[in-house]
Amino acid sequence: MASMPLISLVKKSDKLWKKRRRIPFERRLFFNMLYSGLPGIFLSAILLWTHPYSLDHKVEGTVLVLCLWLGISYAIRNNVIHSLRVLSNVIAALQEEDFSFRATQAVQGDALGDLALEINHLARTLELERLGSVETANLLRKVMDEAGVVIFAITPDHRLCLVSRAGAAFLGKHEDQILNRTAPELGIDD
Repeated sequence: MASMPLISLVKKSDKLWKKRRRIPFERRLFFNMLYSGLPGIFLSAILLWTHPYSLDHKVEGTVLVLCLWLGISYAIRNNVIHSLRVLSNVIAALQEEDFSFRATQAVQGDALGDLALEINHLARTLELERLGSVETANLLRKVMDEAGVVIFAITPDHRLCLVSRAGAAFLGKHEDQILNRTAPELGIDD
């Protein structure tokens, strides 16, 4: 019997958690910034309205404090969102194998800075790996061309991914016309 209220409490908290996950991160961040300033705003309003200032000064002070509170919260939200979008753009560039983008102003020891440094390190590693594979492919092509033998490299899905000059001449076509075509299309499936 005692577990029944506990189960209903867990179900309610689960519903609240699911509802909270549907709210976009930007809005949650902004509301968290507003909530964190709420005690200070409440205290300043109490101090302002309990002292014997004129009504005009009380209203002006209240409006000023509220505008500062909203403006600073919005500015902090924009700063965090901008930093996250920069990191997202760097990752998107890495997915497209564009290694020229880097996250700037990365500060070690800072949570976002450490993430930016790690992303930059990943970008450097991928760039070096890509450069190595391009150099290896170029060396392999030179060796294949100098060997003068027919060489076909075919992927597991039977697509031609690499061919020597002699192989292209054997098929009577230019390399660009036969690359990425299937072996049966080229008549070399055996």
